[in-house]
Amino acid sequence: MSHFIGVFCKLVFMLKSLNVNFFKLFIKIYFRGGDKMKKALVMLLVVALLAGAFGFAPARAGNIVIQMTIGSTKAYVNSKEVILDQPPVIENGRTLVPFRFIGEAIGAKIDWDPVKKAVSYILEDTKIILIIGSTTAFVNGVATKIDVAPKILSGRTMVPVRFISETIGAKVDWNSKTRMVTVTVSPVVKVVKIGGIYPLTGPNAPMGIGDKQAILLAVDEINANGGIKSLGGAKIEVVFADSEGDPKVAMTAAERLIVKDGVIAILGSILSSTTAAIAPVCEKYKTPMVNEGSTSVDLTKHGWKYFFRVTPHDGLYCESMLSFLKDVSKKSGQEIKTIGIMYENTLFGKTAADVWKEKAPAYGFTIVADVPYSAGSADLSSEVLVLKKASPDVILLASYVQDSILITKTMQTLDFNAKAVMGLDGGFIVPSYIEALGPLANYISAEARWSPDIKKPLSQKVNAEYYSKYGQNMDGHNARAYTAAMVLFNAIEEVGSTDKEKIRQA
Repeated sequence: MSHFIGVFCKLVFMLKSLNVNFFKLFIKIYFRGGDKMKKALVMLLVVALLAGAFGFAPARAGNIVIQMTIGSTKAYVNSKEVILDQPPVIENGRTLVPFRFIGEAIGAKIDWDPVKKAVSYILEDTKIILIIGSTTAFVNGVATKIDVAPKILSGRTMVPVRFISETIGAKVDWNSKTRMVTVTVSPVVKVVKIGGIYPLTGPNAPMGIGDKQAILLAVDEINANGGIKSLGGAKIEVVFADSEGDPKVAMTAAERLIVKDGVIAILGSILSSTTAAIAPVCEKYKTPMVNEGSTSVDLTKHGWKYFFRVTPHDGLYCESMLSFLKDVSKKSGQEIKTIGIMYENTLFGKTAADVWKEKAPAYGFTIVADVPYSAGSADLSSEVLVLKKASPDVILLASYVQDSILITKTMQTLDFNAKAVMGLDGGFIVPSYIEALGPLANYISAEARWSPDIKKPLSQKVNAEYYSKYGQNMDGHNARAYTAAMVLFNAIEEVGSTDKEKIRQA
């Protein structure tokens, strides 16, 4: 009981020194209440004091902003005034500040060795040692030259603020007019979480898995080379979600990744239809989205501020196919006048068809068959028969893997042949298309965005690494996925922050 009373008296003394009115109220309630009330009040007081309700607040979890003015004993930590024993001074063009103040302000563990006349700071994995009068400092045991030596003024140890701040990854700003130094210490980031939404199951899984593999290749490269250096070597971690190729599933996955998993950006998602579902979620939560290969013209017409695409759209790709056909006709002497188009009735297929129908006349071609179909159909015989009946010189197709394979097989079964059959990227450029069809894939051409025989050193290097790891060459899908990942990672490196708005503006 005597111990309880002793603790109570100490707490009451602290309380009286902090707030007289609250002290009077506390005493009145305490002596009128029963034992349970008394114990509850003491526990409440302990919690309040520890929580900083009376001015002893712990360091905030966000940025720490420290402001000091040359010659002034007034400093500010997160806008809270602090009186210094010794004002900052300029020595040989460098600002020296009180050793203990800056250490405590940045949240470091500090120490003074009177024998060696050395001061030390320990913050996370960084240890800094400075010696009075010496221009050699030690960072994690490694000797480092500094511009100005620490010194003692009026009994206070003064240290170079820029060296200490930048060594721990803080940002230092100098205002020459006000002679104010501002140090901004951001929270230590060890892992940067990115979301990845791709079709990892279902008919479009070959594309999704390939993109995932390419992204992981990029992640391994960044992490192996020191991570995000501007964030102190933070490692990239990608949290993947399976869209199943379904826009509703993709939309739900995006919200979960942002809200629950805390990702700061999204990579994805191949299919234009799923990308169109993810992008509005990213807009809602102000989360950057970097898309590698959804090529619908419509995707960049919504005014989305957080949507970025590293590939051209189908307005360019589809027209390039028509331009190619015109060149082939001229150089080969083979007359090409009529075209038949067949496309899945999704955002990808329909926008591709719109471009072909709009642009074909300008190249001297006539669309004689316009055949949409339901993506993922079990049988496309009737649609192929419509094409065969129209007997076009060339067939243009907009399909993904499963449908591309089915259309090619059905054309053989129905003995339908044209002068040329061309696929718009999609399912025609992935290895599984050739693996499924074998020799039947011969003479089927495809508009592609990348090829393993591109004679560029970086392309050759990345493809060799991909082949070594996964046993196959990259294709037009996963090559762009690798590019999208690197674009995002470099944006984070550039801004040195996980702030979504800063990443968006990079």
